[in-house]
Amino acid sequence: MTSQSPVPLTLAFVKADTPMFAELIDQLHSDSSLSDGRRRDMISGLRRVAKALGLPPEDVPCDSRWLQPRLTKVAPASLGLTLKSWQNAVSDARAALAHFGLVERRFNRIYDLSPDWHALWADVLASGDKTLQPALCRFVHYLNRQGVNLSELYRSKVADLAKALSDPSIRTGALEIIRGLIERVSVQHKQDSVQIELEGALSAMIGLTQNEQSRPEAACSRLCSTQVVAGAGFEPATFRL
Repeated sequence: MTSQSPVPLTLAFVKADTPMFAELIDQLHSDSSLSDGRRRDMISGLRRVAKALGLPPEDVPCDSRWLQPRLTKVAPASLGLTLKSWQNAVSDARAALAHFGLVERRFNRIYDLSPDWHALWADVLASGDKTLQPALCRFVHYLNRQGVNLSELYRSKVADLAKALSDPSIRTGALEIIRGLIERVSVQHKQDSVQIELEGALSAMIGLTQNEQSRPEAACSRLCSTQVVAGAGFEPATFRL
């Protein structure tokens, strides 16, 4: 006589080999491909979602079609969670499922960005300007996925600017605008040269055009300077951090 384990009615239409949240949690504990913080977030997300559904992780299937209608009925406030905290929990749980190939991965989290784009987007978020976030988020992630090199992009734009400024018809007006981007200029006389340090928005912009070792956040937090050799004039090529 064959014995069969009863299947809960709520799981009647879930494939028999579908893993449960508890299995993912066990696997995450020993997953060395993730950072400690990311692993902790994923495990926390799985547990929070299970708790919100009123089920132990052992009874929550990793099935998006089963999860979606139930998650839409969750009221975060009734669980003592803010909407943002609940959204983060669901996102972390989904990331755990995506990590194991159970759902399609979404490339829309800040940790998915390259170092340069990550630093730039972190600055946008830190600004607190909520009008920028919805409009730019998808675009920034799109550029990142397309392999757009932020440092190279800024470098090419500055090169184009230098070329444009050689046109006498726009040079005067353009230089007036550039002067507005400079807050302070310091001049230091040295033995065989004169060192000029620019402080302001322009210095950060120039910093982003430097080599790949120059990170955007460094450009925004330090002075960018150019060294002018006595008798040689102003040489843009000598811009450095």
